[in-house]
Amino acid sequence: MHWLLIPFLLLAHAEKAGVKLKDIPTDGDTSIIIKKGAIADQCVDYQIIDGTEEVSGDPAYDRGEAFSSWKSACDEWKKSMKEMNKGNQIITLNCNSGKASKEDDRFAFVSTGSYKLKTKVREKK
Repeated sequence: MHWLLIPFLLLAHAEKAGVKLKDIPTDGDTSIIIKKGAIADQCVDYQIIDGTEEVSGDPAYDRGEAFSSWKSACDEWKKSMKEMNKGNQIITLNCNSGKASKEDDRFAFVSTGSYKLKTKVREKK
């Protein structure tokens, strides 16, 4: 007969698990995550990287052709930056204004492109 009382005794010692969500604003974006373990072990660290790079087009005798070459170089630079940064996030990517120069009757456009990237540094699960 005592073996019938064992399940009832185990239930009597079980603690009730619960989470109260009182006073948490839910307007806008809200995430509630419940995980077991230390919070520091579940963090993802990001780093913001910003820099510059020269963007230049091919020289041409026609100023319009030189500008078109620079625009193509700008588009190619942006495409390359996006391909290298697939897993992370581009915050800003700008070729800025191209400046013309003339040497030996040939025009060339050059600019200093700027970027800001958010990259994942560490992730623990």
